[in-house]
Amino acid sequence: LSNLGDHSAALAEHRAVLALYSRLYHAEHPDVLISRRQIANCLSSLERHAEALREYRSVLAIARRESVHGEKHDTTLGAR
Repeated sequence: LSNLGDHSAALAEHRAVLALYSRLYHAEHPDVLISRRQIANCLSSLERHAEALREYRSVLAIARRESVHGEKHDTTLGAR
């Protein structure tokens, strides 16, 4: 949906996916972090930059933990 320019609809879908993943997995699970990063991407595309930045920073803080991914993992690098 984002690729089609419908960032609002994409944001709603990503939030629904995150809600599902959050019930299935812990907060540090890769699918949860990827979903949260996709939400941040949508927020940025909607020019909701302050919200996007908060989400990016939160994902990055979790991904940087050695117990999760560490500094050099693709998920960590993608959140930077």
